Amino acid sequence: MEPFFFGDPGRRLFGAYHPPAHDARDTGVLICPPVGQEAIRSHRALLKLAEQLAQAGFPSLRFDYSGCGDSQGDLDAVSWDQWRHDTIGAGRELIGGTGASSIVLCGVRLGASLACAAAAELKAAAVVLWDPVISGAAYLEQLHAQHQEWLRGSFARNAAHLGADEILGFSWPPTLAEQVSAVDLQLHAAPAPRVLVLHASRTGNRGRSLAESWGATFVSHDAAPVWTKEKGADEFGGGMVAPAVAQSVVDWISGSS
Repeated sequence: MEPFFFGDPGRRLFGAYHPPAHDARDTGVLICPPVGQEAIRSHRALLKLAEQLAQAGFPSLRFDYSGCGDSQGDLDAVSWDQWRHDTIGAGRELIGGTGASSIVLCGVRLGASLACAAAAELKAAAVVLWDPVISGAAYLEQLHAQHQEWLRGSFARNAAHLGADEILGFSWPPTLAEQVSAVDLQLHAAPAPRVLVLHASRTGNRGRSLAESWGATFVSHDAAPVWTKEKGADEFGGGMVAPAVAQSVVDWISGSS
């Protein structure tokens, strides 16, 4: 892994490049992470995905959006358009740095929604949506519910100083929340010629109808969602790794490249 910074001066993004272990392929894979707690919990799984891609010969890039992780920027000032711009910039960085002739976007949760938003401008050959956020409004409702559940069992449940725009330890300013609420993948055409929709069966297979409307490949998996914590885990539980799911992603990309 090769960590580095890239992007616009004054708003540098953090990236982690994973070179192919051998016999480099001509397709680069951009890994688009979730945000907030889901990004923390899925970090290790996406690291393992990048390592599996490297073993299959694919150069890949993981990165942090503006205001997230190790990238510059104030989370209170970011927007959906900025994150889309970040995703496009990361894709161009991967193509320019590797000389790849094509790119595949692989996004998890809100990262999957951003992958869809950036795919056309990057002329993506394929897109992988891993437990995607299909409806931004439903996603935020779910986050608010999780936040209230956490408060009920937390020492902070009576803390009046907690910001009204905070959800699970991360700022969600009203403008950003409004923009994310407007996301609805069902209203758009397929983002790329080939699309894979992966959905954990325990979350209801909500991606099936999306895949059917796009003529995409749909795979339901039984692995624990990498972006959340298992019931009964401690507060900082989660961080599951689903190597079989990641391998199915690698195999599908291999077949589409």
